[in-house]
Amino acid sequence: MPQIASFVDGGQAKAFVEDARAAPSTAPADAATGAGASGLGISGYLYDLQNQLSPFSYTSEWIGRVVVVLAIASALLAIGGLAWRRYANRKAKRLAAALGAEPT
Repeated sequence: MPQIASFVDGGQAKAFVEDARAAPSTAPADAATGAGASGLGISGYLYDLQNQLSPFSYTSEWIGRVVVVLAIASALLAIGGLAWRRYANRKAKRLAAALGAEPT
């Protein structure tokens, strides 16, 4: 007489859930985004300060250069932080879907 196949829940899994890697942290993304946003605010403040001080000084080119460099660096930092956050969230969702769990 033939035997009936029996299945065990989770028996088709290729690994244990405990062996799964942790999802990347979003803390660096939060720090980079905050630093970039505050840097953009500071560069705006320095630009206004340069406009106020320009009648008193003949050469304020270095202030303009500092403002431009700070604005570019801050924008890159903010964009990088947002990109890392998106990557970390997508990775966490994929990991949760693979493990059959809810993302944290």
